[in-house]
Amino acid sequence: MAAAELLGCPVGAIANSLVFEATGQEVGGVAPVGHPAPLRALVDTAPAGYDRVWAGAGLPHTMFSTTFEELPAMTEGEALSVGA
Repeated sequence: MAAAELLGCPVGAIANSLVFEATGQEVGGVAPVGHPAPLRALVDTAPAGYDRVWAGAGLPHTMFSTTFEELPAMTEGEALSVGA
């Protein structure tokens, strides 16, 4: 299922200010966890074949290493093909 179909609305980029308001983090380093309030998470299945994936760690120049399998678990997110 595509992200737009799952959410029932078009999916696209949003303003940096809205990202910061929702996450408390700047675009370019938004972490999948640690937000001021719970956010619905969609985890793209594109990196599923890699041994390690890198995710934002809360600051524009910080990342952390994890596995694809850990992302849905840590975010309580739904895995789907975001690009489809």
